[in-house]
Amino acid sequence: MWGQQGGNSQGSWSEHFGGHGGGPGEFAQPTFSLVAIRGRCGAMLDQLQCLFIDVTTGQFHQSPVFGGNGGNEFMFQAPQGQWIDKLLLGSGDFVGSIEA
Repeated sequence: MWGQQGGNSQGSWSEHFGGHGGGPGEFAQPTFSLVAIRGRCGAMLDQLQCLFIDVTTGQFHQSPVFGGNGGNEFMFQAPQGQWIDKLLLGSGDFVGSIEA
C-alpha cells in the first residue's frame, strides 16, 4: 500500500499478485520503520514476519507471524542505522521468493 502526498492516511493497494489462498494480513503504524524480515522458506515462501523500530521512541516491534511452518528459517536485517524501504517478491500461484 502506498499513501498519497500531503498526509492522507488512506492509501491505494497495488494490483493482486500470486494465488488466492490464505487471507490478507496488514500491520502498519505511521512511526514504524522496517528494519528486519524473518520467516520460513523452501521452494516457496511459507512464513513472513516483519520487525520494526518506532522512530519516535526507539522501541522495537514485530508484526504477527503470517503463514505456515514449512521450510527453513531465514532472516534479513538492515545494517545498523538503516531500514528496508523496498521489497521484491517473486510470485505465481504462490509467493516463491522475497528480497529486501
